[in-house]
Order: sequence, then structure tokens, then C-alpha cells
Amino acid sequence: MIGIYAPAELHAEILAAVHTHHRLHELVQLHTPTGNEEELPQDGHTICIANGQVSMPADWWQTGPPVIWPAIPYTPLHVVGVVLAKLHNFEEAAPLLAQLPACWQAVEQYALLVNGFAYEQEPGKAVANQYTPLHNHAVCLHYGAGNNPAPLDQLLSAYEAALTAAAQPWQQAFTAAQMATLLTDSGMPQQATELLSQSIAVLGIDTHALHHLKWLRCMARLQMLSVPYNLQLLEELKAEMWEVLSYYETWNRLTEQGLLLVEAAQIANISESFAEALGYITKAVQLLEAAQLPELTANAQLKKGILLYTWAQKGQPQFYRAAKDAFLAALQVFTRDAAPHVFADIHHYLGIIYSEIPDEVQKKSVWAGVSVSSFHEALNFYNKVDYPYEFAQVCHHFGNAFTKYPAAALGDNFEKALNWYHEALDVRTAEAYPLERSLTLSNYLDAAWKAGNPGDGYSEDRWHDMWQRAQELKTLATEETLRTEAADWLDVLVKAKAAV
Repeated sequence: MIGIYAPAELHAEILAAVHTHHRLHELVQLHTPTGNEEELPQDGHTICIANGQVSMPADWWQTGPPVIWPAIPYTPLHVVGVVLAKLHNFEEAAPLLAQLPACWQAVEQYALLVNGFAYEQEPGKAVANQYTPLHNHAVCLHYGAGNNPAPLDQLLSAYEAALTAAAQPWQQAFTAAQMATLLTDSGMPQQATELLSQSIAVLGIDTHALHHLKWLRCMARLQMLSVPYNLQLLEELKAEMWEVLSYYETWNRLTEQGLLLVEAAQIANISESFAEALGYITKAVQLLEAAQLPELTANAQLKKGILLYTWAQKGQPQFYRAAKDAFLAALQVFTRDAAPHVFADIHHYLGIIYSEIPDEVQKKSVWAGVSVSSFHEALNFYNKVDYPYEFAQVCHHFGNAFTKYPAAALGDNFEKALNWYHEALDVRTAEAYPLERSLTLSNYLDAAWKAGNPGDGYSEDRWHDMWQRAQELKTLATEETLRTEAADWLDVLVKAKAAV
């Protein structure tokens, strides 16, 4: 729905022009502005008419590509042209706007980004020292790269040129927002935070711009969190997130609220406030569902699953079932064909969950069966050639799972566990992954001790294999607990040999 804010005396002629296009009036709402621009929705569906001009405010709510639309002279047909372009009916908009070169250039750039076409305009065609074409050029380079993305330094230079040409605070802020997004997405959150902080300090930016910049700063700062966590940064993040969240609640911006709550859950989890984190992520799922955003909802379900899984692993196994449900909900969107990487990750989690989920003894075999199936789904993607590290990780956990399955009528689960540990150890070499190898060696020794020997007697081959593994663990491990464990195994093996 397009909202047109125009003086009351212009409503009749605008509506008459809208009615010249079949059923277009059903997609338009006419409003009389109050005079306070901050009361207007700041999205790509708002058109303002004042002082003989048609203008489109900057899209702070990210409802479309972040292209700047230049103001144009008011006529009812110009308004209809903008409405049609905003509704992506570019063919019918062309006769009404093509005679306005600056406006039509912006429409073409908007259409290019909406349709996912590659941007081929040469940098020289962006008019020097004119903000709007410079900003739109940078945006098209950034988001319209197609299969040939522009180098990062070229993108940053394009945004810098637009920043230099920005004459008004909102222009500087809007371009800085896109540039900061680029920096954050490029793994440069510190630079993004600095740019956003400079923009937030600029006098004259309105409430909408201020809160969008703060929202982006929250996203950048989240990337800067690492162990050991900076407590001051955590507190600053919490305060800023609640300020921004309150703003988006006022405007009923479900998407932004949901995304913020997903990140709030992460911060609460870092602080080990589990109930708080679970409350945030659950509400985030509800908001994103209400906004009818299936991919973002699925991503929130994925993070909810990881959160619950983490706490289940920390000695609270009652959360495994809820984690399972969240992961299965995420799989409704992250299918094998649509998102094979995420699909494999989820099944890796599910394989572990199904092997550890508390239940009656009679049902454990059923859980073991679906666990095996999930591990194989993960390994169908994470093969040894293309993804060796992930392959070894899944194999390690698959081995662990076999040690927890109910005893099999045919075969020895501990022998099967050893086979998967062998696969993991082939990749987890001492040179490449010493810590990961130490962990697999530790689990390998436990499974080898419990595995049945031929004739259920003493096996010289098994003893020598365990002795070599324990010696390696003692030499390789850097953690004292693992070194002590290795020494204990060597003592056990010495006694076992003496008893033969």
C-alpha cells in the first residue's frame, strides 16, 4: 500500500488521476500531513506533496533498495508515475516520468536492484559533486554487482564520494548507513562502528535516522564480541538495543523488533541468563512470523534451537526436545535444495540431540535410528574432500552417538564408534588440528576399552592400539585434564597386560 501525504485540496485531482489506471486506487491511501515530518512513515511506500513538489523520504525502514528519489514538480500524473514505479510497474510509469531525466535515472536504478539485474553503468556517468547520483551509483555498485562484485576499495571510494557531496544531515546519515552495512558485512565492524558513531553525532538528523544508525551500530558491535567479553561493551549494547527496540515498538515495526530480539537473546545467553534469552528468542519468532517473513523466522528458529541445544549440553537435557522442535521448524525453510549448508548443520545438531534425548528405554532405539539418519544427511553434504574440517567434526560426534545408542542385536556399537573416530582422526592430524585430535583420541580410548574383543578375551592388537593412542594423547594434549586422562589410561593398560 502506497501512502500519499498531500494537502486536502489536492486529494480530488490526485484521486482522479489514480482512477485512470484500473484498480490502482485499491493500492493507494491519501492522507493530509500534520506538518511534522517525524510523524510520517519512513519507508519506501511514502510519497509527500508540498510546496509544488513530489518527494519521497529516505527509506529508513528498508522496505526496498536504498535508492534516493529526487524531488520532482507536482502534477497529478507525476504522482501516479511515482506510485506505479513504487509498485514495480515500471512499464506504465515510463511515459509519466521518462521526461524527468534525474528522476527516471533513479527509477531505472531502483528497477535494476528490484529485478536483480547487474549494474553496468560506468563511474564517470555519476555527476561529480551531486549527491543523489553519487549515492545511487554507490548503492548500485554495492547491491547490483551480479556475478562480478566490485572490489571493496572501489565500493568504499564510491560511498566516500557520496558522503563528500552530502549537503544535508539526512543525506550524510543515509549514505553512512549503507557504507556501514558494507563494512560490517565485510568483517570490519570496528570501522563500521566508528563511522556510525560519527554520523549519530551529526546535528540535525531526525529520530528515524538516529534510531536506524543506532540499530546498525548494535549489529556491528555484536560482531565485535569475543571471549573474554568486554562487560562495558555488553552493557552499552543492552542499553542501545532497548532504546532502539522501544522506537520500533512505537511504530509497530515487527521485522526490526524481531531481529533485535534475536540479538538480545545472544547477549542474554553470553551473560548466562537463559530464561531471559529464551524469552527474547521466542518473542522474536512470533514477531517474524507475524511479519510473514519465513526465512527470517526460520533463522530465528535455528538460533532458538542452538540456544536450547547449548543449555541442554550444559547439564539440562530437558531442553533437547524443545531444541529438536525448533530445528525441525527451521528445516521447513532451510531444505536440502534451498539451503544445503544450513540443512546439513541442522541435521548435525539433530543427530546429537536424538542420541542424547531423555526417554523411555523402549523408545531409545527409535531415537537411535533417526539419529543415524540425521548424521548421514549431514555427511551427504560435508564430504571428506570438499569440507574436511566439518566432515571430521560430524564423524567425531557420530562416534560419540554410537557410544550412547542402545546395545545392538547385531554388531558392536563401540566398534562402530571406533570406525567413525578413525575417519575423524584421518583429518584431525596432530599438525593441523592438535586440540581436535586430542579430543577424538580421548573418546577413542574410552570406546576402545568398552568394545568387545575377539572371543571376549584379551586382544594384543587392541592393547597396542590403545597404548599408542594414549601415548600420543599424553604428548599432544595441552590441557592438564587430557594429559592426566592419558596417564591414567597408560596405568590401566599396564595393569591389564600384567593380569594376562
